[in-house]
Amino acid sequence: MPSDIFTLLGMLLTLVAILVLAYFSTRYVAKFKLGKLMRARGGGEQMRILDQLTIGQDARLLVVEVGDRFLLLGHSASGISLLTELTAQEAERWLLELAQQTQAQQDAPSFRDSFLEVLKQRKK
Repeated sequence: MPSDIFTLLGMLLTLVAILVLAYFSTRYVAKFKLGKLMRARGGGEQMRILDQLTIGQDARLLVVEVGDRFLLLGHSASGISLLTELTAQEAERWLLELAQQTQAQQDAPSFRDSFLEVLKQRKK
C-alpha cells in the first residue's frame, strides 16, 4: 500500500516537472528564438512581396520589390528563378495598389471604435 502512494507521488512530481519545463521552454522560444525567426521571415524594410499568383500546385509568380528594383520571380519545387527585372513604370501599378490598400487601412475605424459604436447603439 505505501509503495502505491510513493509511485503515485513520483508520477505527479514527474508530471509537474514536465509542465514546468514546457512552460519555461515555450517562454524562452517565444522571447528569443521566435522573435528572430519572425524578423527573418517577415522580410525587412528593403524587401517586400508586392503580388503573387499561384499557377500550379507548387508554382507561383511573385513581384518583389528589393530596394529600388522590381523583380518578377518564379517559385517552384525546384527553386526560385529570376524571370525578369521590371522597370519602375511597369511596377507602378502594384505600388499604386499598395498605397491604396495602406490608405484604406488607415481610414478604416479601429476595432475599438467600432465596438464602442455598437455598444452606444445598443444602449439607445
